[in-house]
Amino acid sequence: MRRHVFLITIALGVVACGGKSAPAGETTPAAPRRLTNVVTADEIAAHGGTNLYDVLRALRPAWFRIQPTHMSGGTVSGDPVSLYVDGRRMGTASLLIDIPLNVVSVVKFYSPSEAQGRFGLNNLSGAIEVTTNSRY
Repeated sequence: MRRHVFLITIALGVVACGGKSAPAGETTPAAPRRLTNVVTADEIAAHGGTNLYDVLRALRPAWFRIQPTHMSGGTVSGDPVSLYVDGRRMGTASLLIDIPLNVVSVVKFYSPSEAQGRFGLNNLSGAIEVTTNSRY
């Protein structure tokens, strides 16, 4: 009885996996992995947006979620995501609209804990860092 259950389990596993394998010596190409905390200049160009704020909102909407940080009078509020350009604090992510798309090399999102470790304690909802290919 145990042997039958074991064989049925193996058969179901093979069926669930599709039962196919690559020929000996061949490997199937892995799909490229997209980093969820990085947007490259190529991704920005491929999106074809008109400003960096709109492009990032479309490509990585989770970056703009404000973390609830304090409660006052029964209302929960939070701090906006911080913006850094070439390592300098610029303000909040709303200023992304002013950065020309053609100067952007890479954009990286830091979680609240990463942002606080990298930039200081006043980054309670995380930070977006834009690295440019020129002095913006």
